[in-house]
Amino acid sequence: MDRLIYYRVKGVEGEYGVLFRESGVAERAFELKPSARSSGDGVPRNRRAETAEIVARYSHGGLVVAFSDNKSYIPKLVEAIADRLGDPEETDSALADLARAIEQSEPHVATMLRRGIGVHHADISRSARRAVETAARQRKLRCVVCTSTLLEGVDFPTRTVVAAYPPHPKRGPRVARIRNLAGRAGRGGLFTDGRLVVMTDDLRGARKWADLMRANLPPTESALTRALKYLQTTAEARLGDLEVPAI
Repeated sequence: MDRLIYYRVKGVEGEYGVLFRESGVAERAFELKPSARSSGDGVPRNRRAETAEIVARYSHGGLVVAFSDNKSYIPKLVEAIADRLGDPEETDSALADLARAIEQSEPHVATMLRRGIGVHHADISRSARRAVETAARQRKLRCVVCTSTLLEGVDFPTRTVVAAYPPHPKRGPRVARIRNLAGRAGRGGLFTDGRLVVMTDDLRGARKWADLMRANLPPTESALTRALKYLQTTAEARLGDLEVPAI
């Protein structure tokens, strides 16, 4: 698992984005410019555009999942990624069929699906979410933009997870949530490796996420373990209430 943190740096030659690996190696990713209207080369300095550039960077190596902890950011994030990736070279008939089935209920999701981009969050109908999941399992998608509705419990071949708007570092359980994101990359029986990219604004934010990545994962329990412990505690309490006859 390759875990990276993206952040911005201002230098004498201007501002640029950096990808920092957990091993301590930093790589200059791309130049930044103030906005989309600014002249010259470079990626517009905003989280959506920078995420879209990272998605495009890794999309040729397998499915990229772009995650947002806040679903209100999803629409503009989808728009930025779709603009950056452009239209696919060929129309996929399987995607067209899946899109046609949800056209009436979720026209925007259907449009994105035809372009090889899945959209998945709680406000989308269940049938549309299933269509996105099916397309992901069939390896028909270039990118899925989602909240935790897709990352938790739905298995599909994923190479890269980009945490565009990750869980806030001060809102927990922090380590468990970021480890859950990392666990999605490389899953699905197709890839032997994967990567997690956490997006942040500056070096200070990058250091916080680096500390979280290195932290020990807190102990967790399965539902079965909790149920067994409850039964054991209940049984012990009942035994304690019994009167034991003298012999």
